[in-house]
Amino acid sequence: MYQDTGESGQGKSWFLYAAARELANHPKLLLFTEAMGDLDKDLEHVKRDFRFIRDTDEALPFDRVVARLRRLACCPNDSWLTLIIDGVQDMEEARQISLAPWQEWGIRVAVSCQNEVASGDPERRTATS
Repeated sequence: MYQDTGESGQGKSWFLYAAARELANHPKLLLFTEAMGDLDKDLEHVKRDFRFIRDTDEALPFDRVVARLRRLACCPNDSWLTLIIDGVQDMEEARQISLAPWQEWGIRVAVSCQNEVASGDPERRTATS
């Protein structure tokens, strides 16, 4: 997992967009999403994108979506998806992201957040916000 931290207006999102543009030249999948405040909501957004690709209303649990898509990927034992989550502002969401089994799912993750969210220091968040 890659995390880009810094104060507001420092270019974190721009850096992630540039990284996404570079990664788009590779044959693997890339998804870019705005943080929703909760990892389950973030993953629901990602699942919605995959339902659109499959042209179905069927909502599968995220791990089943991953299993199906990983089978279709060119390198099923390697990272097949890069997921970029921009603008994580909640420490609990950051904790959820850090604990998710990304490697098991074959997903590389890049996240942008402010320093106090990355450090997990609520006092610092209050002092700098």
